[in-house]
Amino acid sequence: MKVSILGAGAYGIALSKIFMDNGMDITIWTKVQDEYDMLMQEHCNKKTLPSFKIDKSIQITMNMEDAIKDAKVIFVATSIKFVNDVLLEAKKYYKKGQHICMACKGITENNLSFGSEMAQNILKSKKIAVISGGTFANDMVMDNLMGLVISSHNKSTSKIINKCICNKHIKTMITSDVLGVELCGALKNVIAIACGIMDGANYSESTKSMFFTIFLNELVEMIYYLGGYKGTILNYAGIGDLWLTCTSNNSRNYTLGLMIGNKQSRKKIDEYIKNSTVEGFYTLNSIYLLLKRKKYRVKFIDILYEILYKDGNSDLFLNYFDK
Repeated sequence: MKVSILGAGAYGIALSKIFMDNGMDITIWTKVQDEYDMLMQEHCNKKTLPSFKIDKSIQITMNMEDAIKDAKVIFVATSIKFVNDVLLEAKKYYKKGQHICMACKGITENNLSFGSEMAQNILKSKKIAVISGGTFANDMVMDNLMGLVISSHNKSTSKIINKCICNKHIKTMITSDVLGVELCGALKNVIAIACGIMDGANYSESTKSMFFTIFLNELVEMIYYLGGYKGTILNYAGIGDLWLTCTSNNSRNYTLGLMIGNKQSRKKIDEYIKNSTVEGFYTLNSIYLLLKRKKYRVKFIDILYEILYKDGNSDLFLNYFDK
């Protein structure tokens, strides 16, 4: 079975390892000439996952038609800000029977959309799924045991994607709560920034525990208000991904929070945001605007927005209970 991966960053390459283990015929597409040259010459992406070399049997291309032609499943593994353009290009060659799986997290800033919404609007397909969970790319390629959630409204799509992913190293959960899974995937990056801020500001372990519980409860209520299932917080895409992203120095979002909590200079913080993929920074603005549109307020979102976008002090969290 042919599987196409649109995006040659760390996560796309890590997915190729899983698919190779499961006996898939794989094509990786990139629009970036430097990535293409590295993958063709070095069989790795030295910038994002330098320690792992992809199998030489994997096809590498910059031609979208070649990438998705005859593919049973197309995995979109680019940053959320590039998804719209990638899907518009894929639309020219997409066939109705192909399954689409969004392997990206976040909400776009321009139209406040999740990945699955863009795929549905652009490709007009019902065979759309999302995958999410606490899975760092470097752990995936090392065959560490981990869990992923597959979410789709289409049972056949969930089944075929499960066939691509599930093996002795990757355990899966399947749900129909696409919105809840995407909200968890987006907001875990935002909460990771908040956790980093508290660590950087030397909040006590007890204080951090209290705030993490508050954030978790507010996230559950937000998911429910926007139309998802409260129970989604208990799966790999929920508490599993939150725990990973909010406690690891490997998380770029957590690192950004740590810099803010340490009161590093605005210049250093801006440079880090510019040179790293810190999805939570952009997602915070998107979720703030989305909630404003829905006329629903979430206190920790308001506080974090004040800190990141209005140069507020990290001690604002300590005023959480003030009226």
